[in-house]
Amino acid sequence: MHALTLALVVVAAGLEIDDGVSDRPSGAAVAEALRGVAADADAAVRERVELRRQDGALHLRLLDLAGATLAERSLPGNDCGELARTSAVLLAAWRTEVAASAPKLELTRPAPRRARDLSYEVAASFLGSLAGSSFAAGAEVATALGRRCGRVLARLGVFGLDLRPLSVGTNKIGHARFTRAGLSAGPLVRFRPGRWLFDLHAETTAAILYLDAVGFATNQRSLDFDLGLGGGARAAIHARAVAPFLGVSVAGWLTGPLVRVSGPTGGTAAVPRFEVFLEAGIAFGND
Repeated sequence: MHALTLALVVVAAGLEIDDGVSDRPSGAAVAEALRGVAADADAAVRERVELRRQDGALHLRLLDLAGATLAERSLPGNDCGELARTSAVLLAAWRTEVAASAPKLELTRPAPRRARDLSYEVAASFLGSLAGSSFAAGAEVATALGRRCGRVLARLGVFGLDLRPLSVGTNKIGHARFTRAGLSAGPLVRFRPGRWLFDLHAETTAAILYLDAVGFATNQRSLDFDLGLGGGARAAIHARAVAPFLGVSVAGWLTGPLVRVSGPTGGTAAVPRFEVFLEAGIAFGND
């Protein structure tokens, strides 16, 4: 004849206690003691506990809901009350360890890039342009962007110049005039000794070349596109967010159009292909 063992299942503090012992302490006693020491007495079931008597000791085994063993231990003794209390403390400690070691899914967002990590500068300056023997005044507005305290920045500038005369032929009254206005872009390398800023820059410039004539029997106007390559240097000194500066740069123009005047006093002259720019201005930024 086979003996049939009935197991009593008790739920307490998130544990399903499978009472398989045939004598004391019972699963109900362990559950009652566990309610007194567990912080989450009403938690949903997450683990199972098996109680068994083996070799005069109470054997406890903690399992997950899939049946895998998480922890086990044998408690010697015959005092049912003491065994129930010891079992409750042990189970509460096991559940704390299991909860601490369980993987947790957390959603995080990358920290936004702080605006102060970006270096910016806006500069306005007066220009003096020397091209051949002629001089013209003008102005430029430029901006530079890059990593804060970085060595290399990107520079973009817009400039314009006044008209300047260009002698053509032998006519004492008539002459041609020309000017350029354009957009320049390129890298800027910055050095920061103390309160000083020293910049070296190179750029490619796309410009509109304007030509006209005055003092002739027939005066005409013309527009053309010009492309230039150049570079220069600039020195500035910090005064908080303001930096006054002086600079010099050189540009070489890839096209050198000719201006022709017909008639007995006419002639031909080339628009200068090299220019030297002198600048003085003030910059605002956070570098």
